[in-house]
Amino acid sequence: MDEEARTLTIRGEVDRPIVLRYEELLALPAIERRVPMTCAGGGVSDTVMTGVPLTQVFDLAMVRETARLAVFACSDGHEETIPLAELIQQEAFLAYRVEGEEEEDAGSHLRLSIPGKLGSKWAKWVHRIELV
Repeated sequence: MDEEARTLTIRGEVDRPIVLRYEELLALPAIERRVPMTCAGGGVSDTVMTGVPLTQVFDLAMVRETARLAVFACSDGHEETIPLAELIQQEAFLAYRVEGEEEEDAGSHLRLSIPGKLGSKWAKWVHRIELV
């Protein structure tokens, strides 16, 4: 696995751009939540996920008041753009464990989890967050 896939970069409208190694992310206080994973096709399954609240990593990067959107870059080339207010209101987090198992597909171990939002909007294999 390449080094980029083992890090999380936060940059853009922040006072302190950061690069966190996966191990550093695991050392941050974690939350565990039962989250309904709702797929665009209509399927729903309750899943227990463990991860780090986005507010926590945003605080580390000192996100500026001017930031309005977060762009999640994934190791498969996909990008997902979500309003910052929505992420905070929905208590979004970066999950690294699903049902007690580490996420290990396609490189990066981080999956954006947004309780109450369709699973198709949950960016997988996140390695960078750009605040704009």
